[in-house]
Amino acid sequence: MRLFLASVFTLALLSGFFIAILLVFLYYTGSINVYLLFGLTILFNFILWLLGPKISDWIYKIFYKVKWITIDNLKESGVLFFVMIASYLFYWIGQYIVLYLSRVREYYADEFSAKETNPNFLTSALIKISYGILVNPDNARLINSTKYVGITNFNLSKNIGLVYYNCRNINNFTPLARALLYDIVNPWAFISELKSTHPLTGKRIRRLCNLADNPLFDFEQIKRENPVDKGILYKNFLNDILILSLPSLLAIGYPILYFLLVYFHYIPFSLLFVPEWLFLIGIGILVSTIYKYPDKKPQETAIMDLMSDIYASPVRGKSVSFEGTIIGKGIPGLIFSEDLMIQDKTGLIYLNYESWLPVLGNLIFGLAKVPKLINKKVRVYGWFLRGNYQWIALRLLKTDEEKIHGFIKYGNLITGILFILFGVLIYFLLL
Repeated sequence: MRLFLASVFTLALLSGFFIAILLVFLYYTGSINVYLLFGLTILFNFILWLLGPKISDWIYKIFYKVKWITIDNLKESGVLFFVMIASYLFYWIGQYIVLYLSRVREYYADEFSAKETNPNFLTSALIKISYGILVNPDNARLINSTKYVGITNFNLSKNIGLVYYNCRNINNFTPLARALLYDIVNPWAFISELKSTHPLTGKRIRRLCNLADNPLFDFEQIKRENPVDKGILYKNFLNDILILSLPSLLAIGYPILYFLLVYFHYIPFSLLFVPEWLFLIGIGILVSTIYKYPDKKPQETAIMDLMSDIYASPVRGKSVSFEGTIIGKGIPGLIFSEDLMIQDKTGLIYLNYESWLPVLGNLIFGLAKVPKLINKKVRVYGWFLRGNYQWIALRLLKTDEEKIHGFIKYGNLITGILFILFGVLIYFLLL
C-alpha cells in the first residue's frame, strides 16, 4: 500500500510538473520556430494539445480513485487524504495551464497567418466574426459547439461584436478602439480570459497590429487619446474583489476561525455560532448588493458611452438613465426570454429583467409582456455592468402607458435579510 501511495503521489507531482515543462518548452525552445512555419497543423501542436488535457484527466482520475480508497481504509485515511488533496490541486492547476497553452498557440497561429498574408486581414476578420456571432444565432451556436477548435471564444467575442455593430450604425469607430483597450488594460478582462480557450479579441488585435506595417489600429495613439488612471483602475478592482468575495469569506472563513479558536481552547464551543454565522452571511450579501446596485442619482447617458467605458466592472454597477426603443428579446427566438434588447441613437444593449417572483414571474413576463413592449419608446433606469458582455440591470422601465419595475436588486436584498432573520430566530431559540 505504501508503494502504491508513493507511486500515485509521484505520478500526480510529475504530471503537474510535466504540464509546466510543456509551457516552458513552448516558450524557450526552437520548436516555436517550426510551429510558426507550419501553423496549427504540425505534429508538435497536436501532441501538445492532446497531452495537456490527457495529463490533467489522469490527475483527476487519481483524485477520484484515492477518494474511495480513503473511505475504505480509514486507518491510512490521513495519508490518503493528503494524496487526494494534492491530486485535486494539481488537476485544477493543470486545467488553467492547458487553457493558457491553448491561448498561446492561438497567438502563434495568428502570427503565422500574419506572416503568410497580411495582419490586417485577420484583424478585420476577428472583428467581423465577433459581429457575425451577434447577428446570426445559428452561427453563434455552431461556434460555441466547436469552441476548442474554433477561431475565437463565443462568449468573450460578443462584446466586440456588439460595439462594432453600434459603431457601424453611427459611422464612428472611435468607441471600438476604447472597447479594444478595455481588453488590454482592465483587470476584469484578464479574469474573464483565464477560463477561455482563446485570448481576448483586443489582445489578439493588438498583437496583429504590432506586426503590420500599416495597422488598422494604432494602440499607442489609442492610449494617448484615452489616458487610463491605473491607480483608480486597480483600486476599484481590489474593492470589487473584496466585496464580491465578502459573502463567501464570511460563509467559509467564520466557521474555520471559530473552530480553530475552539480547538486551541481560546473559546468554548457553543451552538450560538450558528446564528452568528447566518447573521454574518446576511450582512455580507446586503453589503455586496448595495455595492453592486448603488442608490445614486442616475447619470443621463448614451449606450455607446457606456459600452466604451474602460473602467466598467461586473461587480460595481453604474446608475444610469437613457431613452431608447425596445427592438426585441434578449435571446432571439426564445419565447420565454424575459430579457430585452434596447436601442438608442448610438447603439443597442441588453436589458436584464428580474421579476419579484423568481423563475415563474420571469417566464410569464417573457411570454405575455415582452411582445407588447417591442417597438415601443421607453425610458430606462438601471445599473450598467460589464463582464463577459455588457448589460443593464433593470430598475425601472417607463412607457407612455405604464411603469415596469425590475427586482434584481431586491431579490438579493431579501435573501440577505432572510439570512439575518433566520440567524436572529435561531439565536432566540437557543437562549
